[in-house]
This record gives sequence, structure tokens and C-alpha cells, in this order.
Amino acid sequence: MTLQLRPTFSESWYRVTSLKPKLRAGAQISRQFYRGERWYVVRDPAGNQYHRLSDAAYKFVGLLDGHRTIGEAWELVGGQLADDAPTQPEVIQILSQLYSANLIETNISPDATVLLRRHKRMMMHKAKGRLMNILFPRIPLWDLDWFLKLWLPVLRPMLSVVGLFIWFAVIGVAIFLAVPHWAALVKQGEESLSLYANPENALLLYVAFAGIKFIHELGHGFMCRRFGGEVHELGIMFLVLFPAPYVDASSAWSFPNKWHRFLVGAGGMIFELFVAAICCFFWLATKDSGGVLPLFLYNVMLIASFSTVVFNANPLLRYDGYYMLSDILEIPNLQHRSREYSLSLIKRFLFRVKWSQPLPQGFWTKFWMVVYFCLSGPYRVMVGIFIMIMVLYQLPEQIKFLGMIMGLGSLATFFIVPLYKSFTYLTIEPELHRKRGIAWAWTTGFAAAAIVVLAFIRFPQNVRAEAFLRPAERESVFPKTPGYIEKLEKRDGDRVAKGEALIILRNEDLDTEITKLNALVRGLEVQLTAAQADDPVLASSVSQQLNVQQSELKRASQRRDDLTLRAPIDGQFVAPAIAQQIGRFVSPGEPQPLAIVSRVDDLIGYAVIDQGEIELIRAAQRRAGATPDSPEHAKGYTTSVRLVSNVVEEVQPGQTKLIPSAIREVRSAAMTTAGGGQFAADPRDPSGRQLSQEEFEFQIVLKNNQGYWQPDQRAYVRIKMDQGTSIVEQGWRRLNQLIQTTKTS
Repeated sequence: MTLQLRPTFSESWYRVTSLKPKLRAGAQISRQFYRGERWYVVRDPAGNQYHRLSDAAYKFVGLLDGHRTIGEAWELVGGQLADDAPTQPEVIQILSQLYSANLIETNISPDATVLLRRHKRMMMHKAKGRLMNILFPRIPLWDLDWFLKLWLPVLRPMLSVVGLFIWFAVIGVAIFLAVPHWAALVKQGEESLSLYANPENALLLYVAFAGIKFIHELGHGFMCRRFGGEVHELGIMFLVLFPAPYVDASSAWSFPNKWHRFLVGAGGMIFELFVAAICCFFWLATKDSGGVLPLFLYNVMLIASFSTVVFNANPLLRYDGYYMLSDILEIPNLQHRSREYSLSLIKRFLFRVKWSQPLPQGFWTKFWMVVYFCLSGPYRVMVGIFIMIMVLYQLPEQIKFLGMIMGLGSLATFFIVPLYKSFTYLTIEPELHRKRGIAWAWTTGFAAAAIVVLAFIRFPQNVRAEAFLRPAERESVFPKTPGYIEKLEKRDGDRVAKGEALIILRNEDLDTEITKLNALVRGLEVQLTAAQADDPVLASSVSQQLNVQQSELKRASQRRDDLTLRAPIDGQFVAPAIAQQIGRFVSPGEPQPLAIVSRVDDLIGYAVIDQGEIELIRAAQRRAGATPDSPEHAKGYTTSVRLVSNVVEEVQPGQTKLIPSAIREVRSAAMTTAGGGQFAADPRDPSGRQLSQEEFEFQIVLKNNQGYWQPDQRAYVRIKMDQGTSIVEQGWRRLNQLIQTTKTS
């Protein structure tokens, strides 16, 4: 058991012991349970202020009736609760928090100046909070409560158990109908998000976003009103200068039932997903009609499903998912408490500072607090950096100064302010009295260790890419003479030698023509023999005719020989559907070959390397003394390959080659998003092989003498640099890559 230091007495107790406060008459109290413990939420309806009290603190506050002094109430509660009673410092803290929230009144005569000053401080605190949160400022506009009261009777049947079953049914049917059209959904998504190629969709996306987010906020409002809460504020929240609606449903904090609070947090996503399902039905009915309607329906579907799950349901940011997780874990104010508890662990076990605050009870409560602190802090910093880069490089020149202001605000929020607070704490914080040297030693040690790990230790650095395997040599087999497919000499997958017969065609008209020509040639030969003895002039004429017919016969015989399709090279016979085509008529000029003969002894993998990664490979080559023109240009890195057909086995390629010039067209559509690859395809290209921006090609050669691997499959390529780099260098390179990507897009 961990012992906590809870000072019983306070040097400021004499200031408050004779006061006779009491809760304001209009204060509302609701009881809640968190992990089996009873808590009380005190709310001021006029100012919409809240404060949560533990069971012991509530018993103390309950003794304050305006006639009993604070000292008397403290002695009474101490006699009732013994060691569980609040101490004098805790009582002072409780009273100051309740007083700041305008939830108690005292026997001191009212001073209008003091009240106005307190109200002014409260308003300044709110305004300061909104300005400090410069990435997401809020502007309240409208009291929404009357609207919710008016329409709640209409929606109440849907906000019930029956409505829940209907919701699940609609969502399930929409998913069931949409899955078979997954390829169309992916293709439509590429077109919808490719604003460079489809700029007119930007307006449709924003209209869809604004509309669906308004419905999202109404979902919170109706859910809150459904369980007895009030929603008096609807306004505009700027998400990185992007206006979006919001509502203040904080009255749900006082709901006794945690599942009611959970449903209020999930209400926006519930409404959004229902709208997405309805739009899915209409999109499936109109997707082939073209025009604006299916595109708009898809935009609504995309925003109301994907974005709401990825962003709103994410508990690491203080959106809906955060409050839902807080209610499920039964840990109110999760972010603040997890930060305070995690920092208190550092102070106690490293700085040797005694516990100054009550510890959370229960192993799992402490576990989730530490886990949430370790995950949410770095994640929020990464999101902040990403947003800062976006606003710095994506805003038009006319409002670029706003991006600079927001960037500076982010820099201050995530770096300057925390460093300043840490320095101030280590320098002048009273609780570090006689512990300041230990605190500075640990802090300096951790900072030095972090610098060494991040800036000096070299870690392996890899470039990963997807490749498409093709045979080193491939020849197509086309018919040279029209005819019907009569016989197959080889089966699909057989190894063949150059000149071996593959497919036999039949052409009866050609056979008849050759028979006639043979008869004609024999007749002319008889005439020539007779004329040579009697009439030299006639013999000359017959000889000329014979030569013509013999030439015709030779050409016809050649065409008949061409009815036998032969292997153009040594390799593997590839014709998976040829057996089903026996009896089909084919002729020269067929758009597709009848078969392919591939030399699969060597497979060449064509990988596409991002522009930001290509310089890393070139730098490794330069360090190793190799150039793209040298025969040993693969020095400086090692390459390994895993084929999709067997991802367990790692293959070492025989040769690698980096193509020095950029490419805009890939070898196969399978390498772009049109065929399931990772690189964005140009939506204007029907073949799916054109890239939206230039990339680089990296070739690998796999020895396949046993024919173990089949061509025309994907492979995962890992290019490992021989010399590692520090995390700072890798992060800086990634940052520059991200900046270049945002500039390009």
C-alpha cells in the first residue's frame, strides 16, 4: 500500500474558519458512480458551471447551511469520517473551487465591485482559453434549446430501443449492399479527393461537410435533450481556419447514468452514420447516371462514415471518442487527471517529493491513466505539428500571415510553454525545497539521454516499396492466318522451346485453295512439257503462268504453315483460357494475344520509389563511392524482397538498378490506387497507369531457374541502407518530405 502525505492543518485556516457559507439556492446536484465510488456533481444553471465532489467532500459541503461555520462543519465531518474526512488544505481548495464556479455564497456582505471583478475574470479566462486554443477557436451564435424542445417529440421514437434496432438494421443493410461495389467506392473516392484534377468538387465537399457536421451537432443536442439535459449554445468552431458548427452539451456531465452520457457523446456519430447509410442507398441507385448528384452523395457518405470514425471516435483528441472513453472507464476529466497522476509518479519516485494530492484508487484506474498519458501527449504533438505544416504551406498567399500566426501559436503551445513551465517548476517551485538538486539531476540526465538517443545513436534506415514482377522476356502469340482453333499442342504453364508447336488452327477454305493450286500447277507442268517439244513460244508463256501459280501455292502453303502457332522464344506457355476457346474463329489483328510465352528464369521487379526516398538511396550510393553509371552502382545498400504469394520467405535479388530519371507511367495499374497500389493514379487516365505526380523506378532481378515464383504478382521490397542515421536526421527528412508533398499537392 502506498502512503500519501495529506497535511491535516493549513496555515491559511484562520482566514476561512469563521465563515458561514452555503450552496446557492439554485444549485443543482446529481449523484454519479465511478468505479463503485459515489460522486456528486454540483451545477449552477445560470452560468452553466460544474464541480464534481467526492462523497467525503459532499458530506462536508452538505453541513454548510449558512448558520454553521466552516470550522464547526470540519470538526463534525471529521468525527463522522475519521481519516477519510477532507483535510484543512482540501477544504480550502474545495471552497475556492466552488466559489470560483459561483456555487456557494457566504455571510460576507455582497460587494458589487468584487462580484463584477470575479465575473470579469471569468469572462477573461474564457476568452483567454479560446485565444490560446488558436487552432480551434469557438464563436457562440445561437441558443439551440427551444429548437430541440420543439422537435424532440418527433424524433423521440427513433431515440429509443426500437430506434436502436432500426439504426443497426439500416447500417447493416447499407454495408451489405455496398461491399460488392467496393471497387467502385474506391475509384469514386480517388476522383472525389483528387481536387487537383477535379477542383469543382471542393465546393461540394465543403457543402457536404458543413451539412453533415450540423447534423452531427444536432445529434449531440437531441441526445442530451432526450435524457433531460439542456443545450443553450450552438456556434462556429474553426478547425484550422475551416468553419464547422459545434454545440455545448456539457449539461450531460451531470447525468447519473454513465450510458446516457456515453450516448450523448456518441449521438453525433449515430446521426452521421445513419445519414451515410441513407446516402449509400441513393448512391447505389444513381452511381452510373453521372452528374453532380452521385458525387455529392458520395461526399456525404465519405465524410459521414470515414471521417467521423477516424477523427470523432479517436479518444486521443478531445472529441467525442475522448468523452465516450472517459465514461466507459469511469474516469472523469481523463486527460487532466492522467497528466497529473503520471507527473506525480515522476515527482514521487524520481524527485523524492511526497504525495501532495489524493491518489486514484484501483490498479486499473492508475493503469489507464498512465497509458492514456503516454499515448495522448505525443499524439497531440504530432497532430499539432502536422496541422502547423498544413497551414504554413497550404494557405493562399493572401492569408499566409494567418498561417504564420497559427504556426507560432502551435509552436508556443506544444514547445515553448511546456519548456517554460518545466524550467519555472524546477527553479522556484516550493515543493522542491531540498529536492531541487535531485530534480535538476534527473531532468538533466533524461535530457542528455534523449539527446544522445535522438541525435547521436544511428538506427537502421530502410526504404520500403511495392514492386510488380514481370518476366525478363515476354512474347505474345497472335494468329497470322485466319482460322478456327482446332487443337492445343501444349497446356497452360508448360515449358516450351523456341519453335515448338503451341496451337493448331484449321482453315478449310485455305485447304481448298491449296488443292486447286496444286491441280493447276500440275496441269501447267504437263502443258509446259508438251510445249517445249512442239512450240517454244507457247512454252515460254506456260512457264510464266507456272511461275505465278507456284508463287501463289508457296504463299498459300506458308499461310497453312502459319496455322500452326509456334513458340517465339524459350519459356513458359501462358494461356489460362485457351482450352475454352477451341472452335473459335480467330484472325490477324486480334486485340488480345491468344497466348504468351514468358522467359521466367529471370523475373524483373519494377518498384516505384517516392521522390522523398530517392535521395536517401542516392546518398547511400555516394557514401559508398558508387554512381548510377558505374557497374557497381548498387553499393551502399542491400535489398530484400518478399513476394505476396509467400511473404514468409525473404529473397535476395541478383541485381538492382535505380533508374536516374523520373517516370510518370508505371508498368502496371496494380501499382497505383486504381489497381489497389499505394501511389495515386491520375483520374483522367482510363488505364490507371498514369501517376498523379512524378516518381522514380527501382528495378530488381530475381533468379528463378526452378520456376518457383510466378510472374505478374506484387512483391514487397526493403532497401536497407548500409549506414544508419539518427532519429533527428530521419525525422528531419520526413518533415522535409511532408513539406514538399504539401507544396506539390
